[in-house]
Amino acid sequence: MRRVHKLLGQASLRFILFAFLIMGFSCPTYGADGDGPHWGFSAAGGWGIGDAPSLYAFSALPSVGWQMHPLWDFELEGNISYYPVKRSGNIYALGANVNVLFKPFQFKNGISPFTIVGGGLAYNNGNGRLNLIGDSHLGGVLQAGGGILFPVGSNWRMRLECRVLHISDPFQYHDGFETISFLLGISY
Repeated sequence: MRRVHKLLGQASLRFILFAFLIMGFSCPTYGADGDGPHWGFSAAGGWGIGDAPSLYAFSALPSVGWQMHPLWDFELEGNISYYPVKRSGNIYALGANVNVLFKPFQFKNGISPFTIVGGGLAYNNGNGRLNLIGDSHLGGVLQAGGGILFPVGSNWRMRLECRVLHISDPFQYHDGFETISFLLGISY
């Protein structure tokens, strides 16, 4: 039975990747993304999910991005985060992420729904105080989410997003913890 579930999971993943590939070359695109970098800043707030202890998440995320294709953006994002954790103290993180945005539908009025995936590294002050992220000061970050880009003026876009983030020690096995955050940002 497990083998059947594994095969179904692999087939589903292949189908989704194939569908994104086909959509990436067949969807009409509109908008004024243009050439050159897009500078932005976002603020996020959220809370721990899953097996995470009672924690909250607050982040400031400066970014710079480039359009790789009308449907794909590449983004470098700074990560300045604060995690107040009940009964364990506070955790601060400072790092950088690499993200890819996929914008399958871009409407004539400039609105673009998107999905985002990315990862990076973050220095943290955990030092073993929060067992889920280990005793290293370096955390590996994985994130995924989705949102909408709205034009708000000449070359300005507002970003509304929901993002799930996982952070754990990349050098030792630890479960890590997950947060869900809601993000509001602006870019030009």
